[in-house]
Order: sequence, then structure tokens, then C-alpha cells
Amino acid sequence: MAKCFDTACPVGPILPLDSLPAGILTSRQEFQNVNNEIWLKVNQVERQRSKLNMMVWTPAELISIITKRISLQYGDLILTGTPAGVGPLRSCDEIEAGLDDLCSIKFSVE
Repeated sequence: MAKCFDTACPVGPILPLDSLPAGILTSRQEFQNVNNEIWLKVNQVERQRSKLNMMVWTPAELISIITKRISLQYGDLILTGTPAGVGPLRSCDEIEAGLDDLCSIKFSVE
């Protein structure tokens, strides 16, 4: 039950790819490259890094599997798991996560 409790999955606003400013990517294909790496730093220390091709199922396969059992609605999130390096976060931790050098996000834990 470690991940299943009230307020267990808070999320902020998520920007659709189409809403990103012009010039951020050269093509949508950059985000679909299985050789891309995702990474995460906590307080400027890298905790996680993995290539997308290390996922057991591709995002398309996951959507196919899930929609055989439930209907997905606009705005639904699919949580796919995480690479090695999981650990607790504390108030005031600074988080930075990204996809290769294509994009990144920074935020603080409150």
C-alpha cells in the first residue's frame, strides 16, 4: 500500500506537446526515439538514468494492454514505473528531470 493512499499521486499542470514554444524540438519524432534517456536529479545529484528501450513494454503496447480492460479518457495518466535509484524525497529537495537534452523540468518539494 506504499503507493496507494489519499494524495499519493499529486500532479501539476502538464503541457501537451503541441503547446510547447516553437523551436523547442525539431520534430515530434525526437520524443518517440527508444534510444532516448530519461534522467532525474535530486539536489543536483543524479539518482536515475535509463534508456526508454529498457522499458518492458513500449508506450503503445501499454495503451493497447490497458484499453483492453478499461477506457482511457483525455487527461488520464499512465504510470509506467521507474528506473533504479528510487528513494525518499524531503521538503525543500530540488528536483530536475529530463529527456536527453531535449527538455527538462525543475521544481521543489514542498
